[in-house]
Amino acid sequence: MSREYSFVDATRPLTLHVTWEDIKGGVPGDGRNCVLSRAGRREHNCFDILVHRTVAYVRKSERSVPVRYQVTESAKDALVAFDASGRSRPITVTFVPPRRAISSKYLRSPERKKVEKLSKERRKKREQVGGRRRMYTKPDPLTLFGVRNGSGVRPLGSGKLR
Repeated sequence: MSREYSFVDATRPLTLHVTWEDIKGGVPGDGRNCVLSRAGRREHNCFDILVHRTVAYVRKSERSVPVRYQVTESAKDALVAFDASGRSRPITVTFVPPRRAISSKYLRSPERKKVEKLSKERRKKREQVGGRRRMYTKPDPLTLFGVRNGSGVRPLGSGKLR
């Protein structure tokens, strides 16, 4: 694995306090210059912070390996609101260590690779047996009278009126 894509998972949470100065200087849609990354650089004296919707990578110095955090719902809501409008309000958010399903230890484990291999085999077998899966063709009782329900089958009782 190259150094560019290597990271370690966080072990402790990281709390950020967004101020009006961070909001004024933030750029919507820029993960390295958003309100959360500016707050982290200011408050924790970090070299670089890259914030995505679900994960954030924090580098304390230029030569350090990035530490990966999971972005909480409140931080995600603040990001989405800022990206949409360019405005925000002062808020305190916390990045938490990644949960097991997205931790690097689990992603690189033989257990996960085994599950992934099995799912690929099942997908391959399904393609060999029947090609595409059949659509569900049972009529939907909530479909409007005379309107097709998207399955290629007309609803019951939608024949010609006499």
